Amino acid sequence: MLIWLLFNALAGLALVLCAWVLQRSKKFGAHVVHTLWLLVLLRMIAPPVPHWLGLETGSPQAAAPVLIESGAPAYQREIVDLMSDSFGNNWSNDLALLLVVLWALGCAFVVVREVHRDRCLKRALAQAKPASPALLQRIEAVAQRIQLKPRLPEVRVVEGIDSPFLWSPLVSLKRRAICIIPSHVAALPDSVLAHELVHLQRRDHWVAWVEFAALAICWWNPLVHFVRRQLQVSAELACDSEVLRHFPEERHAYATALVETLERDCAAEWCTPALGTARAVGWDGAELAQRLERILEGQRDHRRRTPLRALAAVAIALSLPGMAAPGLEQLERWLPTIPNEISVSRATQMLELANAELELDPTNGTAVASRARSMIALGQYLEAAAVLERQVELNHQPMNALYNMACSLAMGGDKEAALKALERALAHGIPVQFPRHDKDLRNLWPMPEFQALVAP
Repeated sequence: MLIWLLFNALAGLALVLCAWVLQRSKKFGAHVVHTLWLLVLLRMIAPPVPHWLGLETGSPQAAAPVLIESGAPAYQREIVDLMSDSFGNNWSNDLALLLVVLWALGCAFVVVREVHRDRCLKRALAQAKPASPALLQRIEAVAQRIQLKPRLPEVRVVEGIDSPFLWSPLVSLKRRAICIIPSHVAALPDSVLAHELVHLQRRDHWVAWVEFAALAICWWNPLVHFVRRQLQVSAELACDSEVLRHFPEERHAYATALVETLERDCAAEWCTPALGTARAVGWDGAELAQRLERILEGQRDHRRRTPLRALAAVAIALSLPGMAAPGLEQLERWLPTIPNEISVSRATQMLELANAELELDPTNGTAVASRARSMIALGQYLEAAAVLERQVELNHQPMNALYNMACSLAMGGDKEAALKALERALAHGIPVQFPRHDKDLRNLWPMPEFQALVAP
């Protein structure tokens, strides 16, 4: 799972660069940039591409348990000895478990925090006033002017908020969105109300759920926080552009209302917007200047002239394994292997103990298996294969012994003997997905005989 998260983060880098370049070039509208940022976020939480799509990405190491541990490369020997002597022989598994626990705690924190915000907002809505008939008529007129396709949202008037925003409740996804309106709505121009209705038309409150999923899964990744922020900024710019298209005469009033809203936002004591909220908060000076510049200059996106589908196809292609991004299996090969074996000193002690036990009882299958494992840890692959053959003769876990023998022979360079041992292991019931992803058999992967053995 950890490798999958890292793989998605790296695969999204191509999309990040693409979206960032398009955003900086200012040749494409905010609608296109927003779509690309959304693709980045989706890519970072997408599962591995199934093998039946023809884009094999491999599987995480945990999907195929390793029956033996290959000897660590020479430059890792000191790491293995130091970590094993300091933290025990199972230190790498303990480290992986610790990382998973930390990740799960981070996910739980994000979920609990957002649920708390959701409940905070619901308590505020319990004190909300129903919208007056005049306000509803005003919103309907604005909706007709922007040609709103979805049905109108529920409208609630709440004291103490600085600006209107759109909210999708946490518990009931089937419930329609709620438009939260401040009590001073009479002083706001129609363009401000239109801004929130454009959020509804663009389904930005649904995108907020994608943001929440990405944040819960990838809370540890600073790239996700950057992409999420860019997604919110581009959504606001896209809504501004759409509002100016329908309300060009309110350009200055709209900009003035934005500045006043941000001033009230700085002094507000109201709770932070919760899940499913189509609203970007915390504008810094550069973002605010960019937004006001676009509003006052009357910049609008020409959505029909933009090759949005073509750009989306290119962006998806850039993130698919085997193209700009590596496959999951290829990434696993590039990553340095975390040693998951006994130290040299411990392997030597185990070998001496196993030899002593075999002198007393040559038919002790457990001692034979321990001897083979110790020899593999010491890099004596071909000698270990002969010991594993003895384990098969003793009928002590013959399936595991044959598979370990194939791995040991493959690491020792005897490919033909490794293929024969693997064929025997498969006949004893070893699942074919094990050798497909076991790095100990990487020397056999390019061989047609190996591909025939592990074919589905």
